[in-house]
Amino acid sequence: MKCTISEIVIPAQRKRTFSEEKTRELADSIKEIGLLQAIVITKDRVLISGLHRLEACKMLGWQEIDYIEKDYGELERELAEIDENLIRAELTALERGEHLKRRKEIYEAKYPEVKPVTVRGGPGRGHKTNEKISPVLSFAEATATKLGVTPRTVQQEVQIATNLAEDVKETIRGTPLEDSKSELLELARKPHDEQRKTVAQLIVSSNSNEWYTPPEYIEAARRVLGEIDLDPASCEEANKIIRAKKFFTAQDDGLQHNWPGKVWLNPPYGGLTAKFVNKLVEQYQRKITTEAILLVNAHATDTDWFQPLWNYVLCFTDHRINFYGPNGQPGRGSTHGSVFVYFGEKQKVFAKEFTRFGVIVRRWYFDD
Repeated sequence: MKCTISEIVIPAQRKRTFSEEKTRELADSIKEIGLLQAIVITKDRVLISGLHRLEACKMLGWQEIDYIEKDYGELERELAEIDENLIRAELTALERGEHLKRRKEIYEAKYPEVKPVTVRGGPGRGHKTNEKISPVLSFAEATATKLGVTPRTVQQEVQIATNLAEDVKETIRGTPLEDSKSELLELARKPHDEQRKTVAQLIVSSNSNEWYTPPEYIEAARRVLGEIDLDPASCEEANKIIRAKKFFTAQDDGLQHNWPGKVWLNPPYGGLTAKFVNKLVEQYQRKITTEAILLVNAHATDTDWFQPLWNYVLCFTDHRINFYGPNGQPGRGSTHGSVFVYFGEKQKVFAKEFTRFGVIVRRWYFDD
């Protein structure tokens, strides 16, 4: 069956970030071999699964699309969406845990009998015993069967999402730690106060923190700046591409120095991001830094440290940057989009150069 694409309603809350890059790849595939699997919608035309397929067909200019109709309620619709993401999507370890945590909530709401029940010993037995009564498969068993993993794997991933403090999760998002299950599990087993003390050090000290910006973005920055005098958060390997006249390593601690001239900055992950961004804003305002391009994660626009950046010209990428690791090893890609921020007088030059990477944004003033 086919329906008109314009009639389909996409729920406001989706369980994962929409990927423009994945949609383009899928559109190329559909153009070549056709749509192999229909999208799934409710009788009210609300999308259940197949967001990227739908967007790819829109990109190709299709007016209609094959669909399967399911008579799902709200919980069933959300459960189907979660399951498709778990089976198909390249989720990080943290995202996977959060999906499974929500799946558990929905599953136990649908099947309350699977929750553990305490049975106490009867009169005269002289002791108390506890046993779990579960007429149907437990959440971990049912989910493990569906995903082709062990129940223990499911339990561990739910533990990560359940036990990590919310502010700790926000610190982790967008860093390589977000996809390190072993480290997340170890962190989740600590009290919240200890999690907060440990997470920044874990992000900075982890070898996975060494991920570098691909050359095409550095070359674009060089065409805007002319040259790069300083990279305050770098290393010898990264500077082979950046070619800054001077750079500070983690051992040098760039926060303890001035940043004169033209600066390129891709700050360290996690809790150090705010300190490096605040330092750049301060150095530019004091005219120590004369021009700069900053690269940060787009998921942080609501943080305190991001707010001053709205006073400058920004480029929000329309894709996820595939950072690379030591010795040129390819990365799995960022978990979010990115933002380039320009400090300087050549705003039009920056906009012209970086528009190929995404949308150029500038604060609008009422008297403009």
